[in-house]
Amino acid sequence: MTGKTRELYKLQSAGNFTSSTGDLLDHNCPLSIHHPFNKPLTEIELGHYLAGLIEGDGHFNKSTDRLEIIFHEKDVFLAKYLRTRIKFGSIYKVKNKKAYKLSIGSQQGIERIFNLCNGKFVCNHKIKQFNKNRYSFAFLPATNKVVLTNSWLSGFIEADGCIGIHLAKSKTHTLGVSVRLLVRAIQKNKLVLTLIRDAFKKHNPCKVSKVKKTGLHTLSFTNRANSLKAIVRYLDNFPLRGSKALHFYYLRKAFLLMEQKEHLNLEGLQKIKRLKSRSEQVFK
Repeated sequence: MTGKTRELYKLQSAGNFTSSTGDLLDHNCPLSIHHPFNKPLTEIELGHYLAGLIEGDGHFNKSTDRLEIIFHEKDVFLAKYLRTRIKFGSIYKVKNKKAYKLSIGSQQGIERIFNLCNGKFVCNHKIKQFNKNRYSFAFLPATNKVVLTNSWLSGFIEADGCIGIHLAKSKTHTLGVSVRLLVRAIQKNKLVLTLIRDAFKKHNPCKVSKVKKTGLHTLSFTNRANSLKAIVRYLDNFPLRGSKALHFYYLRKAFLLMEQKEHLNLEGLQKIKRLKSRSEQVFK
C-alpha cells in the first residue's frame, strides 16, 4: 500500500462523522479544523451518488444494452468498490487510455441500477438512453433540480469535477503571490451546471461560463468569488469517494489557512505551496 493509498484509505474509513445537513450553508458556523471521516453510503445515498456519477461520466450503450461508467486509472479501487456494492458488472482497462470502465449488462444488473437510481436523475438525457433498453425498465422523469441534502452532487463532481490549488505571481500581494482555490465542474450539458448553480444561488452565487475553444461549459466555486465555502460545507457532508477526495483534503486545509489569513505570511504561504505539491502528485 503506497503512502497516497494509505492517506486516501484513512479518508474512506468510517468514523465519527456527525455533521448535519441542517447547517450545511450556515456561514455563522465555523468549519471544523478536522476533516470529517466518510460514512458508508446507505442504499439510498448510493443511488443518489451513482445517479450523479452516471450523469457525469456514464453512458447506456443501446447496441449492447450495457451501462458503462469510466474511471481514471487511479480510481480503479472506486470502480471495484461500486461493483461490490452493486453486486453486478465487470471492470475493463480502456485501451490506450489511463482509464478503466465498469460495465453492467445483465438484466439483473440493469434492474439493480434501476432500483437504485430511479427517480434520482436530475436531467433527462441519461433517462432517454436507459429507457431504450430491451428489458422494459422505464425510469421516472428527471427531477430537474439539484438539492444539497443528498450525494448526487458528490457523484457528479467525482465524474466531471476538478479540484485545485493555484498560485500566480502578483504585484498587488505583499509576498508577490496570489492564491486561488478552485472546485470546478465541466460539462457539454449546460442545463445540469445551471441546476447546480441554482442550488447554491441563494447563498453563494456562481456563474456558468462557456469555453469557446472546446464548446464545454464550466461552473466554478472559488475563494475569490466567496462561493468556495458553500461547496466545502457540502463535500464535508457528502464526501467524495475516489482520488479526488485527496485533492479536496488538500484544498480544504489550504482554505482553512486562508480563512485565518495565514496565506499573507511566508510560513502560511509555504504550507499552501506544500499542499499544492501534494495535490498535484495524486494523479502521477
